[in-house]
This record gives sequence, structure tokens and C-alpha cells, in this order.
Amino acid sequence: LEAVEPLAALASSADLPTARAALRALAETGNIEAAAALIETSVDPEVENVQLDALLLIGETLRRKDFTDTAGAIAELLIGPSSPVRIRLAAYLLLTRTIPEDSADVSIRMLESGEPELIAGGLSLVAAAKPADATRRFAALMTSPGIPTIALLDALVARGDIAARSAILSLTNSEDTDFRA
Repeated sequence: LEAVEPLAALASSADLPTARAALRALAETGNIEAAAALIETSVDPEVENVQLDALLLIGETLRRKDFTDTAGAIAELLIGPSSPVRIRLAAYLLLTRTIPEDSADVSIRMLESGEPELIAGGLSLVAAAKPADATRRFAALMTSPGIPTIALLDALVARGDIAARSAILSLTNSEDTDFRA
């Protein structure tokens, strides 16, 4: 804990190798104080990605230590539009591990994002998303623009939930030959 303040000061250093090393060291401490320091520390734009990676790492460490509220807050912070897509994708995945019972909500947020990388990540979560009754919510997205319908259909089938049946049947009766087999 005593190392957090000096490391946070070094993370703001104009010497980029020093700043990178300090950010990584803060992440490796795995404690809430270091997480707060990572959030509050202003860094050179050249090391912002290291700071974001460090926040993801400490968020995952805190999740494993059952500090789920803090890990979830870090994930929500990183989901913001100013974060690069790769960081947002990892933050969404952290959020699903932090609050697994809400993974359907997280998947739907990803599917509705309009960003191909996040949509793909959301699709990968559909089959195992909780709660189990989320199938109808996923099925309602079948004709949403930007969401690959066939991929969503495959994910719904993988859920094995009969609730997807009406959405699947409506597609098989569609005029679109991509859906009729």
C-alpha cells in the first residue's frame, strides 16, 4: 500500500519507460488503492494504452478476489466511448465475469452497439448468457440492422431454448432465401 503513491507519481513521469513500468507495477499490486490511483493518474498520451491495460488487469484481479463491485465499476468506466474498441470488448467480457447473472444484458448492449467487434463479442456470449429467459430478448433482435441474423440464429439454436422457436420459424418462412434451407 505504501508503494501506491510513489508508483502513481512515477506513472505521470515524462520518461515513458518509467511511466510504463510504474503503470504495470500498479496493476500488479492488485489492490483497490492501486485501482483508484490508476483511474486518477494523468498520463502521457503515449502510455494511455498501458494505463487502460493496467486497469483491465487490476479489474480482473479484484474480481478474482471477490471485489466484484469495484471490478464492475472499472469495467463500466472502460466501456465508455473514449476507450479503444479492444479495451471496451475486454471490459464487457470482464463485466460478464463480474456479474454473470446479467450477462444477457451485457450481450444485448454489445449487440446493439453498432460496432462489428463488439457485435461479434456479444454474439459469442448469447449461447451461455444468463438469465435463461433471455432467449426472447435475443430473438427480438433477429431483424435488427447491423446484427448478423444468421450468426444470431446459430447462437440462439446453441442456447437450446424452445423460446427461440417462433423467431426461427418466422425466418424460415421469410422471403429472404438466406434464411430458408
